[in-house]
Amino acid sequence: MIQNPPNYGVISFTTADNNKQLIPISTNNFAQFGTGTGSKLLPNVTLRAVDPKIRPAYSENYSLSVERQFADTTASLSYVGTRGIHNYSIANINPSFAGVNYIGDTPGLSNRLNMQYSNINWRGADGDSYYHGMTAEIRSANLLKTGLTVRGDYTWSHSTDNTSSAFTDGYSNNDNLGYLDPYNHGLDHGNSDFDQKHRVAAAIVWEIPYAKRMNGAAKMIADNWTLSTTFNAASGTPFSIFDCWFAVSSCPRASFVNPQSKTKTRNMTDISSAYGPNTYSYMSLPSYFDQNGYIDLTNYNEQLNPFINHDYYGGDILSTADYAAGSDTPICSGLNGVGCHFVKGMTGRNAFRGPGNWNQNLGVVKDFKFRERYAIQFKGEFINLLNHANTYLNLGGTNDPSSFSDVLAYKIGNRNTELSLHLSF
Repeated sequence: MIQNPPNYGVISFTTADNNKQLIPISTNNFAQFGTGTGSKLLPNVTLRAVDPKIRPAYSENYSLSVERQFADTTASLSYVGTRGIHNYSIANINPSFAGVNYIGDTPGLSNRLNMQYSNINWRGADGDSYYHGMTAEIRSANLLKTGLTVRGDYTWSHSTDNTSSAFTDGYSNNDNLGYLDPYNHGLDHGNSDFDQKHRVAAAIVWEIPYAKRMNGAAKMIADNWTLSTTFNAASGTPFSIFDCWFAVSSCPRASFVNPQSKTKTRNMTDISSAYGPNTYSYMSLPSYFDQNGYIDLTNYNEQLNPFINHDYYGGDILSTADYAAGSDTPICSGLNGVGCHFVKGMTGRNAFRGPGNWNQNLGVVKDFKFRERYAIQFKGEFINLLNHANTYLNLGGTNDPSSFSDVLAYKIGNRNTELSLHLSF
């Protein structure tokens, strides 16, 4: 396994390790460690560790469906539920300041639960997930003898978890590795990264029957036509809004003084002039700075961690009126995780909802038959028939009000037309 001391160690060499001087470029594979003489004490290395008692992940599934047929039409209602247990997870169980926060050690920037290492990325199986889905479906074959086949589905579903993937590589936690608090997994329980509450799918296929009794050239031209169309629509997936300005090593989620809408409440504003072409403001966030560019926390709640400020500011514990670092570390009223909390009113994981999407396709098929051995098929496919551009979020840090005043979005989508001719014999 990589990052498994003493066989494999990973360290960082920064200007702080170089007497606050810029680090020159070196052709040596070991950079500054491979040149010069003397010795230097290496900083604590990171570690990756797997829970020796890790349990296998598994799921419990349950379903119920009811179906009824009316002549050539069938209707059904079905429910599916899934409970994920011991989902694989990752967490940094040795973050900065964990020693003072959890076991009452002397304050210090490098204070950790285990001083032999820096970050310890713990691979476990303590993820927890729930899914509930209800689908209503109606389908008809050769409806009223017209050659019309129809199918429509509507699904309502809701998926929640405390981590949607083993490496938390979705938008819900893209500023952190694993849980925000490795000792309070419930803090991250929220909408799954892939949660889409509403989905509609419809399809119509019409084998046009009206030329079946014709003969000759008229039959060849008017018979064997098939039209088809599909329509799909889904509500948006969720995302989190972070507040990274006062964080030490990971980003807590933002806490707003006034409640914020969880989704877009107005038409998007084109802000391409500021951020480049095809850029829109999906959601405006309350201002983090005043008109002069100085921090103004009128719209945000921040939490002062006195132990962290004690270290950052030379032993002077700042008053709550001063701007403080350490918003990503909890304040605890007791030892061993008792009474630990983050900033009041911190928004939940994946509490906000992105844009939905939809598209419609059309297909046209004409078959020509020549005797019994030869057939020609003409096919036309119109993907995204209405040339509709869907909206997608660009969350590369834009869901942090201390960096961007808007959650950025872009539009993409165009009609594709495909024409083909097939000969079979």
